[in-house]
Amino acid sequence: MNEVALYKRAFSLAILTIICSTLEGSFSVYYGYSSNSLTLFGNGVVSYIEVISGIGIAGMLVRLRKNTEGDATSFERTALRITGIGLYALAYGLVFMSIMNALKHEHPSTTISGIIIAIVTICIIGALTISKMKVGKSLNSPALIADAICTKLCVYMSTAVLVSSLVFEATHFEYADSIGAIVLAYFANKEAGECFKF
Repeated sequence: MNEVALYKRAFSLAILTIICSTLEGSFSVYYGYSSNSLTLFGNGVVSYIEVISGIGIAGMLVRLRKNTEGDATSFERTALRITGIGLYALAYGLVFMSIMNALKHEHPSTTISGIIIAIVTICIIGALTISKMKVGKSLNSPALIADAICTKLCVYMSTAVLVSSLVFEATHFEYADSIGAIVLAYFANKEAGECFKF
C-alpha cells in the first residue's frame, strides 16, 4: 500500500474512532449516571476526551494528505497534549470520587449496561487498535503510533469496566465499582503520559 493510500486509511480510521468514541461516551455517561456506576461514567468521559484527540489526528491527516512533506509536529503535539491534560484531570477526579463513594458505601443499582457496553467496545475498539497501529508503523508516524497506543489503553479501560461490572453483578460487592474506577484512573493516567512522549 502506497503512502497516499495509507493516509486515506488512517483518516478513515480516525473518523471511525471519533464516531465510535462519541457513541460509547454517550451510552456510558447516560447509563453510568442513571445506574450510579462511577466506572462506567468515567469510561464515558474518557471516550469524549478521545473524541478531541481523534479530531486533532483527523485534522493532522487532512493537512498531511495535501502536503505529505509538511511538518505537522507542533499540531500533533497540541492535539495530544490537550487530550493528556484532560486525562490527567479525569484520573485524579476518579480517584477522589472512588474514595468518597467507598466512604459513603455508595454502589451502582445495576451494572448490566456496563457489561454490554464494555463487551461491544472491546470488540470494536480492539479491531481499530490493530488497524491503527499497522498504519502508524507503515507511515512511521509517532503521532499515529501514540494514538494507536491510546486506543489500546481504551480497550484496557473497557476491560476494567467489564470486570468490575461482572464482579458487582455476580457478588454485589459494594466496593467493586470504586475499585474499578481506580483501575480506570490508572489507565487514564498512563494514557495521558503517552500523549506527552514526543
